[in-house]
Amino acid sequence: MGFFEDYPASTAKAGIEAMNAVLERLNSAGVSLDEGYIVGQLHRFLMDLNHALLAIGQDKNANYLDVSCGSAIIPMLLRTLGYKNVNATDVPDYNVTDFGKRSKYLPLFDLSIKQCDVMRDKLPFPDASMDAVTFMDVIEHLHGSPKGILEEMFRVLKPGGRLMVSTANSVSLRHRLAVLVGVTNYTPVQGFYSAPLPYYNHIREFTMNDLTYCVRMAGFQMQRKVYYATFFKDFFRVENNRVVRKPTTKSPKNIARMMLWTVTKGMPTTRDSIAVIAVKGGEKRT
Repeated sequence: MGFFEDYPASTAKAGIEAMNAVLERLNSAGVSLDEGYIVGQLHRFLMDLNHALLAIGQDKNANYLDVSCGSAIIPMLLRTLGYKNVNATDVPDYNVTDFGKRSKYLPLFDLSIKQCDVMRDKLPFPDASMDAVTFMDVIEHLHGSPKGILEEMFRVLKPGGRLMVSTANSVSLRHRLAVLVGVTNYTPVQGFYSAPLPYYNHIREFTMNDLTYCVRMAGFQMQRKVYYATFFKDFFRVENNRVVRKPTTKSPKNIARMMLWTVTKGMPTTRDSIAVIAVKGGEKRT
């Protein structure tokens, strides 16, 4: 393991179609999400959706939990794709773009969020009640060890249930190049200096070895490791509540991105994001 994977074209198409269905439903209810947030994170959403589907499988009745769901884009996409038992947890005051609107738009998808501070609380679900759990782009924000929440996710998973964890790659090529020219690989100090407490940005980024160590120590057996990229932020726009591809321009930024994409394709361990899919031992799901 330790290989590079992009999402299949069919998954990308289905993901964009599902995203458009989500945006149209929100618009019909008079709710709009920040366009910059949707476009800027679209590639990450598509990758996380693909990884979540790998963890959940094809059973639309599977019990699924997204821990610290943020804006709950992935739960909404899964509901749009026909998954029936979608659960989510988060803290109510997470101060990130559009999250304050969740109580307005999540009921449109028959979703609600159960309150859970993963650094302090137990997950509000019984033992062995979930078929799949995801922890997407959260572990790097924790103000402390992930041991407790990983063990909680192990507890709520059924034997044979799958966990998916995604996060930034602390040794990506972009980080290595930045350090080489004297730029820190930590969060920019300007935002850090001005941020209120608690600080919500990245606290500790992980390598693949770091991530697999933590997941294994919590009791999981590794199934898959994935290196991927999520930095194509200027290739899409939202037009009439639909995500559309922008014409590709040969700007210096886009040329640099394509060069970075090409180089890291040959060196997958230097891509900017990583994910693992692990299983709780016991009888395996089909």
